[in-house]
Amino acid sequence: MQGLSESHIHSLVRRLRQAVVLGVLGFAVLGAPPRAEAACLPAPTWVNGPVGTVSDPQPTFSWGAVPGATSYTLYILGAADDGAIVVRQTGITGTTFHPPSPLPGNQDLRWKVKGEGPCGAGLYASGQVFRIGASCPPNSAVATLYFPEGTIHDPAPTFCWSPVPGAPEYVIALLYAADDGGYVLGHAVTTSETCINLGPLPINTPMRWKIKTECNEQYGDFTNSMYFTIVK
Repeated sequence: MQGLSESHIHSLVRRLRQAVVLGVLGFAVLGAPPRAEAACLPAPTWVNGPVGTVSDPQPTFSWGAVPGATSYTLYILGAADDGAIVVRQTGITGTTFHPPSPLPGNQDLRWKVKGEGPCGAGLYASGQVFRIGASCPPNSAVATLYFPEGTIHDPAPTFCWSPVPGAPEYVIALLYAADDGGYVLGHAVTTSETCINLGPLPINTPMRWKIKTECNEQYGDFTNSMYFTIVK
């Protein structure tokens, strides 16, 4: 730096150092990620909703009111942490929600809800994990027996009856005809079909059969017995 005095050189070096420091500080401030803002409302309290296996495909969800909240946002998702969104409902003005259409069955679901207000969104409150199961028929719902009945010649008849809405399975009891007759096969048989073949059965032996529904380990009433005998 010819032509500059030693004092001028020291002044230039000092200014360069200041510029570098200011540039580093400015980059640090501008490049830092924005700080997350704290939720301005507390989480609602869980009041009532589906828990475990329920039969209602459109259950009601309810929660406690949050002071300062003008509306609520509710999610129903798959139960896993990354579960897919099934329902996203915003702008709920009350503290209950009733799904407008049936929720998917036979899969674990969870739900969460948060308050919304002039200050922004609040914390989420999570409800319980639940599953929409089969809608079990009432105990009074019974099937109509079709066949076999009376004297038949087929040694391995197919048993058929009418379906019962909501019944995923049926229990068929094949008994000897006497009122205290035991099981012909030694046990009852469970099936999801409305017709079943039990294989070759005793000849010239009066028998009777009846069925009942089964759903989630709940059983309906047995039908009246239908009597038959296989002859050659």
